[in-house]
Amino acid sequence: RRRQLEQEDEIASLNRRLQGALAEAQAEKAAWQAESQQLKRQGEQDLAEVQHQHAVDSERQCRRIQELEQELEVMRQAAEDYPRQLMLADDERHDLRCQLEKATADESKLRGALARLHQDVAHFSAQAEEYQRRFEAGH
Repeated sequence: RRRQLEQEDEIASLNRRLQGALAEAQAEKAAWQAESQQLKRQGEQDLAEVQHQHAVDSERQCRRIQELEQELEVMRQAAEDYPRQLMLADDERHDLRCQLEKATADESKLRGALARLHQDVAHFSAQAEEYQRRFEAGH
């Protein structure tokens, strides 16, 4: 009877330790998931800010390109009087188009970075779930 009580105490002790370890693993999983969500939200917020700025810049640049194209047309009409101004306007328009292309490429890179961030979040979540499964399977 005494041996049985000792075994029951030992089993109860092991159960308490197991429950504690399980609670700790669940808390760690929740922390990983919270951190993953925070990273995801921050990445989405960063992308939204960049997209907004890109849209503002693109709109401003498009308006400026239109203005330059109008100026260029006036200058073309009097090209013999303004050959130097015509060349400068063409150069500025080219520079703005290059800036617009660069801004578009930068947005594409940020989209790629956000996609990688989403993959990382998914990977961490999958890892946390795998650790949880292993833990539960092992105990």
